[in-house]
Amino acid sequence: MPRPAAASGRKAWLSSPQFAGWLLLAPPVLLVGVRSVLDELAGRASPAGVALPLVPVSAPAGVMDLLGPVLAGLVLMVLLGAVIWRMGWRRVAPVAATAWVLLWVGGTAALLQRHLNLQGLHPLPAATATVLASQFKPPSLRGAGGTQLFLTVTGLPEPQRVLIDDASLRPLQSGDRLQLQLSSGRWSGHFVTGWQTLPQAAPSLR
Repeated sequence: MPRPAAASGRKAWLSSPQFAGWLLLAPPVLLVGVRSVLDELAGRASPAGVALPLVPVSAPAGVMDLLGPVLAGLVLMVLLGAVIWRMGWRRVAPVAATAWVLLWVGGTAALLQRHLNLQGLHPLPAATATVLASQFKPPSLRGAGGTQLFLTVTGLPEPQRVLIDDASLRPLQSGDRLQLQLSSGRWSGHFVTGWQTLPQAAPSLR
């Protein structure tokens, strides 16, 4: 059994401002550190190793893709505030601290999963894609920008979108065709690893 002095010292440390500060800062620092390392590893990859996510048009994108986690966090904060108001901070503090740590650890695990998913790509047969629409996206804090293409892809059941930073694709219009080199992730998802434009199909004669 731990000695009373040791147990008392541990309890004092757990309730100290130093521990609260460590608990507040350490999980975000962990996520930022892991992300920096993964970005560095991705930056060492050759241009030939590019893998661009090909996702269904129905998946969240743009503003909602950015605001979705923020809105979820706000809802969680409102719920937590209601619980604190009803039960008191001292009773809720352990649960809130655990949820805080799990939130950041979960984000770190998601970054690792995404990185490892890209390390195990499985090449797929080349596919023909037809452009439904295209939209230029300027560079931003979220990425380098490029041409976002909305496509129908042979072998995939619903329209897809992909963002490609290639100036030669900007003139593409609805009806133009591309040949895509596709790969599947280690566990999930489709990725574009190569592309080239195809000539327009000759009109049928009647």
